[in-house]
Amino acid sequence: MVATEREQREINPGDVVQIKAGERHWHGAKADTTMGHITITLVGSQATWG
Repeated sequence: MVATEREQREINPGDVVQIKAGERHWHGAKADTTMGHITITLVGSQATWG
């Protein structure tokens, strides 16, 4: 699952999700699955979590 403050979507293997810079969001797996993700941050940018 991936969600913003406006919507929530189920994602599947092979899906690509793009979140705009600064947009609050969350992501996670269902109780019976696993999930991994890759974060790409531009040089000179800074990602924040929390």
